[in-house]
Amino acid sequence: MLDGFSTTAAAALSAQGQLDILDHAMIAHMSPEPGHLRLAVALRKVPIIDLKMHLGEASGAAVATLLVRAACALHNGMATFDEAGANRNNTP
Repeated sequence: MLDGFSTTAAAALSAQGQLDILDHAMIAHMSPEPGHLRLAVALRKVPIIDLKMHLGEASGAAVATLLVRAACALHNGMATFDEAGANRNNTP
């Protein structure tokens, strides 16, 4: 989880143009620093949240991680149409 401008910059340097190295990485939040948007575009990544935070103590990653965990739990706990007894065609 890349938290803001400084960690995104470090990841961009470590990738050195090999973007597949960062396939597993997500940008937690978009910081207001002007270069962060440019880095996100260059890395072809969309930040999970954009709360205009400058804080730098991984608070964006903490919030984004909660969202990712909630999404995973929802996905993994969701019943299939058959398990739920739902009609796929929306007909009675």
